[in-house]
Formats: sequence, structure tokens, C-alpha cells
Amino acid sequence: MDKRISRIYDKLFSRYGHQNWWPIVEKGHCSYLDEYRKRERTDSEIFEIMIGSILTQNTSWENAAKALSKIKEESFMDPAVLSSLEIPRLAGIIKGSGYYNQKARKIAALSRFLNGSSRGIQGFREFSLDDARKMLLSVWGIGKETADSILLYGFYFLIFVIDAYTLRLFSRIGIESAGKGYDALQKHIMDNIPADRVLYQDFHALIVLLGKNVCRKEPSCDVCILSGMCLFAEKKTGYAQKSTKLRTTGDMS
Repeated sequence: MDKRISRIYDKLFSRYGHQNWWPIVEKGHCSYLDEYRKRERTDSEIFEIMIGSILTQNTSWENAAKALSKIKEESFMDPAVLSSLEIPRLAGIIKGSGYYNQKARKIAALSRFLNGSSRGIQGFREFSLDDARKMLLSVWGIGKETADSILLYGFYFLIFVIDAYTLRLFSRIGIESAGKGYDALQKHIMDNIPADRVLYQDFHALIVLLGKNVCRKEPSCDVCILSGMCLFAEKKTGYAQKSTKLRTTGDMS
């Protein structure tokens, strides 16, 4: 067992608590309701999570949320509507999310896939994790992170989401599997924590929170709850202490 994995979660949870992801957006406001940990998502919420998981690719959640809000303001948040909407019009609506032409095509592809299915969103509930994941990955523009976000937060499948924040954090801490890519790190995490949907959701959301605010490209190791177990922080602190000593003593040897 790699006890570092559970220690990371425990430390993050003790500092930040439940995150209640994935939020639902209304008029630009994101609702992180406690009830999201306690009930299944509705079909409309799942579809919004699907679209949001595309919109948040290579951009901030804030930009994705604004684009979601605009789609909903136009009453377009429906697979049948979005599958028939002209790509240029959809691209104009989501322009603030970045890479809007490509994202519009991805949203259209996913909407056509759902609209062409006899069971639509409900059909996913009848599949195994492996089959549901394969179906999502078969849709143009849906990669592993996007598919796993949909599966975990929308359908509550037991799959851990790996994103850039997760890879960065675990690499800095010194967990070897982080250097081996998405699948290796995902397996390593899932092998070393209980298979619990709320834990998976909270853990991923907590990592994102830390990555956005503390463990950035230029990290704030001095305020990080994980600095005591992080090789990067240890190395950075060591360099800082050495630099201070050199400036103080003038010993540049």
C-alpha cells in the first residue's frame, strides 16, 4: 500500500472539506449544493455536466461556466437542439471558453451521439463502467479526462479523474506513477484508496482547488498543507535556505 495517497486526501479534506462537485450553472452562478453528494443526478444535470466537461478543456472553470450559462439562456441545453444547431452559431455562443470552434464541433458530435441513441442518457446507466467508457471515448473530441469526468460526476461510476493538476501535484510529491501518464497514475490512486464515489469526487475536486490556488506552475509551497511530504517543496525550501545563508554570510564558495 502507498499510504501517501490517503495522507494527501486526509490533509486536503481536513483543510478544505467537501466540495460538492459538479456544480450546476444558472445565470453565471455555480451551485455547489450539499445534496449533490446524496442523490443521483437528473438527466438534464448529466447533460450539462457532459457539455461542461468539454467546455472546461484547456480553460478555467469560470470561462466554461459563462459559456454554459449562455447556452442555457438561449434554451439550447438539449441534445436534440444542440445536434441540429449550426456550428458557427454555437461557436459564437461559447466563444469565451477558448478553442470555441473545436469545442462547438465536439459538443455537436456528443449531442448527435446522444440524440441518435434510443435510450439517450438513460442508456448509460445500464452499461458497465468499461462499456460506458468505451462508448464515450468513441465520440469525436472525448478523451480520457473528459469521459471520466462525465462517468464519475454524472453517472457516479467508480473511476478517478486524472487532470493536469493531479499529474503536477503527484509528480512534485514524488509519486513515481505520475511520470508514467494518465492510466498508470489513475490505477495507482484507485489501488490505494477505498472505492467510494464521494471520496473520488472530493479528492479530485480538492486537488483541483489546491492546483488552482497553491500548487500552481509557480507554487506557494510555504502555505501548502502538503509541503511536509512534498519532494518539490523540500528541494525548493533547501535552495531558499541555502540562498539565504549565502546572502547572509557572503560565502559564495
